[in-house]
Amino acid sequence: MPTAITVEDGTGIATANSYITQAEADTYLDDRLNSAGWTAASSDDQIRALLQATKLLDALYDWNGYKTNAGQALQWPRYDVDDPDSGDSVFPRIAFRRGDWLDENTIHPFLKDAQAELALSLLGSAGTGADRLKDPDGEGISRFKLDGVLEVTFDQNTKKPPFPQHVTDWLAKYGRPLFGSGSVKMMRG
Repeated sequence: MPTAITVEDGTGIATANSYITQAEADTYLDDRLNSAGWTAASSDDQIRALLQATKLLDALYDWNGYKTNAGQALQWPRYDVDDPDSGDSVFPRIAFRRGDWLDENTIHPFLKDAQAELALSLLGSAGTGADRLKDPDGEGISRFKLDGVLEVTFDQNTKKPPFPQHVTDWLAKYGRPLFGSGSVKMMRG
C-alpha cells in the first residue's frame, strides 16, 4: 500500500507530498480525452503516480520565486512569482512592472493540472505503469563503429523527456525545466 497523500494547501505543510488529491485528479482526468490509463489503474497505482509526479515536479524544475516557508516539504507555495496572465501584455518582463504576482498562499490550478497530466503519463495508456524515466538501451547513440577509427553518432531522439511536451509548455511561464540539455551519458567499458 502506498504512502497516504498529504496535500499541500498553500500554508507550507512540512509533511505534504502532493499538490492535488486523488479526487481532484479524478475530476480533472474525467474531462480529458485519452485518460483510460488513469481509470484502468488501481487506486494504489494512481496514488503512486501522483506521489511520483510531485517528486518530479519538485526535482526537475527551477521554479520562479521563492518558497514561502523554510520548513515546507514541497517547492510550492512560493512568493515573488510573476503572474504571466495579468499586467502589461505588451512588455510583460520589464523589471519595473506594477507587481502582479501569483497569490503566495495558493496551490494554483496550473500546478494541479500538470501533476495530474504527469501522473497519467507515468501510468501509461493501459494504466500499467509505463516507466517514462527508464533509460532505453543504447540511449543517445544511433551509430557506433570501430574500424580503425572510432566513430560515434548521437541521436537526441532516443529518449523521451521526463515530462510530456505539453506539460513542459504549460509550466514554462512559472519556471524552467532542468532537463532537455541534450547531453548523453558516456560510460567506460
